[in-house]
Amino acid sequence: MGKVKPQTPTSLRISLYDPGLTPLLRAGLGGLAAAARSLDPKALGETGKITIETQAVILDWRTVGTASAFLEQFFAAIFRIREGLFGFGGSQPPDPPLEVRVAMTDAMRLTFLQHGSTAKQAGAASARSFEIDDQARQILVQAYVSIVHQDAWRKIGKKLDMPGSIKGGISLAGWANPGAVERHVGLGCTDIEYTPAEALCACFALIGCLSLQGPNRTGVLVVIEPSDLVKFAECRPLLAPRRLTECFVASPGDGALVIHAALAAAEMRAVADGVAKVTAMTLRATAWASQQKSRTDCLVCAQFDEAALLAFRDLAACCPPKIVLTKGKKAGEPGGYWGIPSSLRGFVANNLARGHPWFKDFAFARTGDNPPRWIHRFHSNQDNLGGLRYPDDQKGLIAMNQTLDAAERSLITSVHTALRQRFGAIADETSGNMAAFRNRCQGERDKWRLAFSGARTHEQVRHALADLWSRAGTIRDLQGEGWQVVQPLLRADAWEAARDLALIAMASYQGKGDEIALAVSTDTTNEEKP
Repeated sequence: MGKVKPQTPTSLRISLYDPGLTPLLRAGLGGLAAAARSLDPKALGETGKITIETQAVILDWRTVGTASAFLEQFFAAIFRIREGLFGFGGSQPPDPPLEVRVAMTDAMRLTFLQHGSTAKQAGAASARSFEIDDQARQILVQAYVSIVHQDAWRKIGKKLDMPGSIKGGISLAGWANPGAVERHVGLGCTDIEYTPAEALCACFALIGCLSLQGPNRTGVLVVIEPSDLVKFAECRPLLAPRRLTECFVASPGDGALVIHAALAAAEMRAVADGVAKVTAMTLRATAWASQQKSRTDCLVCAQFDEAALLAFRDLAACCPPKIVLTKGKKAGEPGGYWGIPSSLRGFVANNLARGHPWFKDFAFARTGDNPPRWIHRFHSNQDNLGGLRYPDDQKGLIAMNQTLDAAERSLITSVHTALRQRFGAIADETSGNMAAFRNRCQGERDKWRLAFSGARTHEQVRHALADLWSRAGTIRDLQGEGWQVVQPLLRADAWEAARDLALIAMASYQGKGDEIALAVSTDTTNEEKP
């Protein structure tokens, strides 16, 4: 018998669980389904059709040798750049606000399109007017005329128009796998090659994933894996940001929880099970690769209970990103803006995403700045070493305190009472001298904050708590049954939680009467720069 002549395909079926599909490529298959769903029925003309099934997408170009023409028309219909900004079919709701489109364009430049050659600029940046904080602002915006995805159909179509091409290898640059690097550049033995099906998924990962902006010009890539392509295609546009502040997140955990919280909303319940899990990663320039962004953190999140999502929603409502405007180079020229996400929100979200108590390791938590700042320390005019922004972050801490169990709440309440009684004693000693009162109160806060943050053993934590309680006098919260409630946190196996909770209590303390003057002195009019 002679050899069977390879057949040239006229269709391509891509299944959700085909061998070789990574989480990113499965998200790309979801993006392909969402893009196909967004198409105008007449967009493909007579070149072919796309069928979306629960577990697969079928591309049918009907005639041998016409795959290139079919893909060219499909890519042209999806990867269109409107008004110089990115916003591709299937990735966003209809007519998003201009400021959201600008922010999402910037976000994609930090993830899939971070290399200069992946997006061609349309001349110099120009001024556009949109709303920030409910006020019209003139902001410099960079427009674009093309991206690398628009021409990727050429390699894929060429392979599909060749006999036996379904398993053929296609080489794509780094934009197809953000944050990944080739192990041995120049040797050729570690090149990444894609089949036509995998290459299509890689192209549409730009739509299936969600690109967000993190702190200090980092990118946060949220990989949303589908479990049902029909439902995913319906829900994916609804997961896109609708307000400018929603385009900024503080950490990969923040980005993942934003998606899970959106899926738990009432309007999403019918299609929420179309998402299997969410993987979020941080893309940041490093000392060993300053010209491109590498993956520096990654979280995989499958499901969260309702209590955790409700707690995160309360935290997000209290700690929204702050939008800061910058001035133009010359007087009268439009400037720009950047977002400052809440470091506390990012810290809590990462803990929740990893299944830890939300306060775990609060004593060691720092911001991603250079140099980093302590999250348990307030940021003020006089001291820019802190990561907490007063008062938003304090409101967030108070909201999260409501989720603690009885022992944890009891410990925090006892520290609050002790601080209140210490400040009351200082007020009596400095009666009539507000400057002395402020200085001594600030010194008192710093003294106990350093005592707890510097505690490294069970004995040191117990000593710091006992010292604070004894200096405060009688604490009613610890009398009778209150002492029995807090006892579990004073054992040798729980001292780290006690230390973190004591610092949470220090940061969430709200003064009364004259103590408000102390709080006012820790304002945040001088915000940190990215």
